[in-house]
Amino acid sequence: MLIFSVNIGMKVVIFTSSAQGTHLNSHDIEKFKIEGRSNVKNTTFYRYLGPYQIASWLRQNDIAVQVVDFVTYWNYTQIKKIVDKFVTKECKLVCFSPFVFPFGASQNLIKCVRNKWNLLAKICRQKKVPTLLGGPSAYDPFIDKKYLDHVWKTYGEDYVLSLIKDTTKRFDIKKDVMKFADNDFIFPGESLPLEWSRGCVFKCKYCRYHNIGKNKHDHLKDPKKILATLEYNAEMFGTTNWTVTDDTLNAARETIKDLHKTLKDKNYNFAGYIRADLMHRWSEQIHSLPEIGFVSAFMGLESLNPDVLQLVGKGWGGKNYKTKLKKTADNWGDAMVISAGMIAGIPPEKQQDWEDSNQWLIDNTKFNPFWSCLHLHKKSELRVSEFELNAEKYGIEFDDLGSWRWNGATQENTNKWVKNITKINSTLERNKPAGHYAFGFFNTGFDWKTIKGNTKNTLNFLIQRDNTLESKLNDYYDRLMAY
Repeated sequence: MLIFSVNIGMKVVIFTSSAQGTHLNSHDIEKFKIEGRSNVKNTTFYRYLGPYQIASWLRQNDIAVQVVDFVTYWNYTQIKKIVDKFVTKECKLVCFSPFVFPFGASQNLIKCVRNKWNLLAKICRQKKVPTLLGGPSAYDPFIDKKYLDHVWKTYGEDYVLSLIKDTTKRFDIKKDVMKFADNDFIFPGESLPLEWSRGCVFKCKYCRYHNIGKNKHDHLKDPKKILATLEYNAEMFGTTNWTVTDDTLNAARETIKDLHKTLKDKNYNFAGYIRADLMHRWSEQIHSLPEIGFVSAFMGLESLNPDVLQLVGKGWGGKNYKTKLKKTADNWGDAMVISAGMIAGIPPEKQQDWEDSNQWLIDNTKFNPFWSCLHLHKKSELRVSEFELNAEKYGIEFDDLGSWRWNGATQENTNKWVKNITKINSTLERNKPAGHYAFGFFNTGFDWKTIKGNTKNTLNFLIQRDNTLESKLNDYYDRLMAY
């Protein structure tokens, strides 16, 4: 979650909470009866791009900005000190941008995070500074409206700038060089996020992102600007590990070709989200992605059933799809750590089909299956995806509590199955961290060899045993308050 406000001499300060707001202090865990870390998505340290990207753009327009991260970890006294330090008479805007809660978040965890952000919003409101709510959860706000002056649901660079400065300048992803700043308090060599493009050329019917179905040439960053971003931040902070935040990074075929010429001989590592079907439409990607430096990825499969894939609009399927997927797995071997994203709940698949797909991935690849329950909203104002907007057309029904029913499956039963298979898969040796989650472990002191050689459970145990995350967050707070 994110907030904008202002430091002494600052025009805007951005408060945010990476890791979907699941960094909690021991007092809050006890107060809200959050039973152990099993109810918290992770114990790693990483940053979301959005707040820092907006800060970079504002700084390019001569607006001084302070980003304050990991807000949900701080206690009341720390929050009060942060607000008093940064929300001063020079402050022009306070902006909140909560991230969505992680899958399986307990009601106690949700209550805790809601409480923390409303507490912060209340304290900021007392400073009589205009407020803005933005980010993914702006569709379903959990900050009380009495604390808000503005709400914005899409990319925020131009809108935030317009609230601070009268200008005709417009943000252009194609030309932007994203620069982290000294007062972002980046740790030496820290893994960081960056964009290669924005939006997605596909329109999967379950997808709730707003910028889908774009032209394949829209919103692509110039490869030279990507290289400039890498080089600048490597020089400033020693960063060589990057999470590419694109919705589907390997849809940018020409960008990958251009970057392959330059990056194959560089010492960068990358992680991101990829689609398997594209690698077999453009088979060179099976080799070029690892050669560029990709060491980990979240691969969106969603299903191994051709009928399901045809229904949702994925270009994956046909009689040879499993052969092609196994070819990718065999080519990569141990070079790439892959989390294979699967969705339970889309017809005509039933529970046995989900179990068969899970077992096929285990038997034929080294990928770690990662299951989610189909996510649909009943409230009309929250409906975004094709399945939500035209639920009746697809035979989707909702009960009085807002849970979906479809083709004999229910949200409740599907959720139970997902939680159970997640627990089972977590015991497997292949249960290794992938994507930005993997680099989150890197940021807590593990090298890449150790990350690839251990399960998430083992790494999380070591972090908790040594209080590594708490030490990192407290170090960040001390640097922030000493600035």
